Parts: sequence; structure tokens; C-alpha cells
Amino acid sequence: MISLESHENRVEAWLKDAAKGLSSKQITDLVEAAIKALWDRIEFSINAVAIQAILDRALFIASERIPELRHLKVTEDGLDFTAIRAATLTEETLLAAYKCLVAEFISILGNLTANVFTEALYQELTQVKITARNKDKKNDE
Repeated sequence: MISLESHENRVEAWLKDAAKGLSSKQITDLVEAAIKALWDRIEFSINAVAIQAILDRALFIASERIPELRHLKVTEDGLDFTAIRAATLTEETLLAAYKCLVAEFISILGNLTANVFTEALYQELTQVKITARNKDKKNDE
């Protein structure tokens, strides 16, 4: 079994790289895209209702550590980031919250599947980035 700390270290490394130079709004966009990518990656093997329950559990556990995550809501399509976008949270708080949530989500999935999907999920995660073009587009909005 892979430790939660190991998951947090890997997610933190991804966030440091992928979120470099991004605004708080863009960091939220990045993590929203990451959760969707992870969801899409495992949806062929685990049905959407089960993924929803796993994500809900990950959010519950992560929210106990970082209460700001309570702004997020699990829906049948993933996570609803509307309320957290409206909240005034520092970049540091967002990064800590998102690291905790994504690591918990991957950890639970790994524990339930004997880590069959873990490396594939990390490969998927490393592909999630906001390109310079997307950064400029988001700044224009």
C-alpha cells in the first residue's frame, strides 16, 4: 500500500510545476481539469456512481483537514467549484487544499484497486496543464 504522504508528495510536485505563475482562479481551473481527467481515466473501469462516492469520501476526509474544501460539492459529473471560486482564499490555502484533495482521491482509488490504476492516474495528472494560450485567454475573461 502506498502511503498518503507519498501521494501528497507526488501531487505537490505536480502542482508546483503545473501551477507555477498561475492566479488563484487559474489554479482552480487547473485542479478542476485534473479531477475531470482522473474521473475520465477511471470511468471505463469503475462506474460513475462509484467514482462519485469515492470522490465524496475523499472530499469529506480532506475537508476535515482543510475546512475550506467544504466549498466544493460533489455532483454526478464530478466536483462543482462554483462556491470555492466565489470564496476569497489565498493561493497558499488553495494549493494546500487541492494537494490534500487530489492526493486523497488517488489514495482511496489506489487502496480500493490494489494500486492497479495509481501509476496511470499519475501519468494522467502530469498531462494536465494550463497552456500559456489558456493563461492569456483566462486573463481576458
